[in-house]
Amino acid sequence: ISPITCLSVDQWHLVSGSKDKCVKAWSMIGKFSECLMTFKHPQEVLCVKFLYLRVISGCGDGKIRIFDVCNGSCLRVMRANGRGDPVLSLHPAGNTMIINTV
Repeated sequence: ISPITCLSVDQWHLVSGSKDKCVKAWSMIGKFSECLMTFKHPQEVLCVKFLYLRVISGCGDGKIRIFDVCNGSCLRVMRANGRGDPVLSLHPAGNTMIINTV
């Protein structure tokens, strides 16, 4: 089991990112303790946000990934900057995103 590096929650879900290169989605309704879905990454996950059934993650490889929670597909991969610095935090706001890299 790898250390968890980040969390994001809404009323029904919890998503966790970890050093094992995965984001896991969990249900917070009822007595569910099983992982609903796992989203794999090439390096450790440093930040994660859950927004409108989308998981937005920042990775040690300097890329931001957007996943669809309903089917598990990766909808988009974006470079945070031209140097490939790890994405330490991100904050989506409307149609923009604030990103913190090293």
